[in-house]
Amino acid sequence: MRKFIFVIVILLLSQVSMAQTYIDAVVVNEGKDTIFGKIMEINDSTITIDRFNYIFSIPKDLVVSYQANVREASRYERIHMEQMDNLSEKDFGYQTSGYYLRKSSKNFYLGMCLSVAGNTSIIIPLVTHDKLTIADQATLACGIAVSAAGLFFLLRSFYFVNKAGKILDLERSSIYLTPTEDGGMGVKVKF
Repeated sequence: MRKFIFVIVILLLSQVSMAQTYIDAVVVNEGKDTIFGKIMEINDSTITIDRFNYIFSIPKDLVVSYQANVREASRYERIHMEQMDNLSEKDFGYQTSGYYLRKSSKNFYLGMCLSVAGNTSIIIPLVTHDKLTIADQATLACGIAVSAAGLFFLLRSFYFVNKAGKILDLERSSIYLTPTEDGGMGVKVKF
């Protein structure tokens, strides 16, 4: 009984420790505004923040202060930040957006071929015979399996397009907060 309770406690503690995602805070505009998100990078001139799949950089001269791990992320914030967290360091190295687009096109063409072949092997026995034999039933089962595999590769190709888009957004575009002439905050978009 002790071992069982010990295993339950370990499982519950592991769930609690994995569920904790903390939000950072950046104070800007002479201490009047606070931006919450995850600080991705701090360099000499800018601070880059991930604000729920919306990444932008703030010039460091606008930043009054920044604090790491200010508060725990809410359930809503964790849901929106989860997709970006799935990108790892290897996504920015050799696995570029072009790599994922090529992988997507290969999966798309393979999925289309498998879907056409599977659908053909489903339709032919149904159209040509009134009563299905064992061979026709086997052909139908194989056709259903091949069509399902084709659908899997088609959906996988769309997943790779989405991942390529995320990486391309991180590489190419950014949004900067800049001061306006009247002393407020403005947005500068770079593509």
